[in-house]
Amino acid sequence: MTDKKTLKRIHSLIKDIQRTPHEGIGKPEALKHHLSGYWSRRITEEHRIIYKEFEHGITFVQMRYHYKYGSRTPGAQKNDMEASDLWYSIVEQNKKFDKSMK
Repeated sequence: MTDKKTLKRIHSLIKDIQRTPHEGIGKPEALKHHLSGYWSRRITEEHRIIYKEFEHGITFVQMRYHYKYGSRTPGAQKNDMEASDLWYSIVEQNKKFDKSMK
């Protein structure tokens, strides 16, 4: 996918997510385990939009890479580990945010 096509795809996905957060284009998927409460949609085969719906709106937390392990190269595995660490940080921050909003 070219950059222009990818940008159009992301724009379409964001508009669709804002209208119907849990259904529509991009194969919406409720995430599980430590990402429970988050949803993903496909941008491309490799990249996903990850988001969470709150009372005040939708928070987009990632628009690049995939959220699962299973990379083929050591360099990519290192990136997966860094992405996993980032996810843990995002999840923990959102838990604190959720508590502060109550």
